[in-house]
Order: sequence, then structure tokens, then C-alpha cells
Amino acid sequence: MQGQDHAAGANPNGSPDAWVQGQIDWAKRNGYMNADGSYTQKEKDLDQQTQNDDYSSDIPQMPNPGE
Repeated sequence: MQGQDHAAGANPNGSPDAWVQGQIDWAKRNGYMNADGSYTQKEKDLDQQTQNDDYSSDIPQMPNPGE
């Protein structure tokens, strides 16, 4: 973005902007992130479940028109 000299989601000093900080606070309040910023087992389990769902064999495969 023109005139922006820092990463999106961050203040010029590198700290999280208000929206990002709100997401961090929510994750901590709801047990997905520890106070030190590391992920909890709850978050790791959810992430693994999401990855499993993405590649599950019960999801029908799209037909390949080239076959």
C-alpha cells in the first residue's frame, strides 16, 4: 500500500495493530494460544483435524475431464 512503510497488521514500531491484537487476545481467552504466544494442544488438535478433513477419503473426488 502506498505510503505504508510497515507490514500489514502491524504498527510502524512492529507491534500488532488493533485488529491483530484482538485476534491474539481472543485466541488466548479461548484456549488456543498460551500467554507466551505459543499454540496450546487445543489449537494443535484443531489444526490436525482441519488438515485431516482437507484430505479425507470421504470427500468425493472431482472428475478429471481429461480422462
